[in-house]
Amino acid sequence: MRTGPSIRYLSEDLDGVSKSFGVEFPVRQRCGDGLDVFPSEGQRSPFSISGNERGAEKHVLGMVFFRVPEPGAGHLAFTVRSAAENQSEAVHPVKNWADMKRRVGPYRRCYFFSHCSTPGEPLIILHVALTSEISSSIQTIIVKESPTSETEERDKITTAILYSLSLTQQGLQGVELGTFLIKRVVKELQKEFPHLGTFASLSPIPGFTKWLLGLLKSKAKDHGRNELLTDSECKEISEITGGPVNETLKTFLSSSEWVQSEQLVRALQAPLMRLCAWYLYGEKHRGYALNPVANFHLQNGAVMWRINWMADVSLKGITGSCGLMVNYRYFLEDTATNRATYLSSKSIKASEQVLSLVAQFQKNSKL
Repeated sequence: MRTGPSIRYLSEDLDGVSKSFGVEFPVRQRCGDGLDVFPSEGQRSPFSISGNERGAEKHVLGMVFFRVPEPGAGHLAFTVRSAAENQSEAVHPVKNWADMKRRVGPYRRCYFFSHCSTPGEPLIILHVALTSEISSSIQTIIVKESPTSETEERDKITTAILYSLSLTQQGLQGVELGTFLIKRVVKELQKEFPHLGTFASLSPIPGFTKWLLGLLKSKAKDHGRNELLTDSECKEISEITGGPVNETLKTFLSSSEWVQSEQLVRALQAPLMRLCAWYLYGEKHRGYALNPVANFHLQNGAVMWRINWMADVSLKGITGSCGLMVNYRYFLEDTATNRATYLSSKSIKASEQVLSLVAQFQKNSKL
């Protein structure tokens, strides 16, 4: 049975966009890339986009949907590899061709949107892992060798993990391409695997370490006891590190060295898990989730499903989010309701695990 699919060219032309106009101008204009279209202070550019018009940006870009085939099957794999090696793959950078092969091999899928005027040039890329359960570690997806067999055991595939979503153009920030790509990919996967029942992300938590270090710094200025941790946690960590909790934690969490100590990893698991839960669930910006990745998935109607300890042990994962990652789960029948609730009442739909960690934070920690 051959599982390596052919390339599917699925037109996503939106509302009769002129194919000759292309994507370069609006992208460069939104980046401010040297174009003389910006008015003086206080005036509005005729090319600028207001808040009311921002939702209509999706109609500006005539999209074409692609799936990258198996390695070596043509120029699309090469194109995505080139984009990835040029750091367009910002979430989990592709290191080399062997790495790229793993990401489009058995039990893996890679999709992207391109503009109709430049088909084959990715604007946004989504990587998917096909598994039997909701993944709790990114290393098992991107580092572990893919099965040597070219045949996927379709009956064992029950879950689609959306593990990397990256824009290739900075000027497209704020355009809802990610939302539309996820919706399209879900439809494609349902066609390929009619029995597929679980859709979830394995998402990074950018900003968590920075937020936590800011709290530790502010607490140090108070010259009081550490109110982020319990007395027993402070005692245990001090015994391991041999110094005051606030100062030693600031030093350790600013690097990746702390993960070399199994004792410290164990001691920090409970406090960092509950602090992370509060950061994702309780920290807000204008009433919505402060964390941009959380806000993205919640706006799409996902449920904040599970926070995972030591889920990303790469240097980037340890220094950026203390090795933590989070699953956002998409219950397809509930996404519209969840999205409407979040946007209208700013209420976050979360699992029992997340809510339990939030309750532990409220009991044991003070900001």
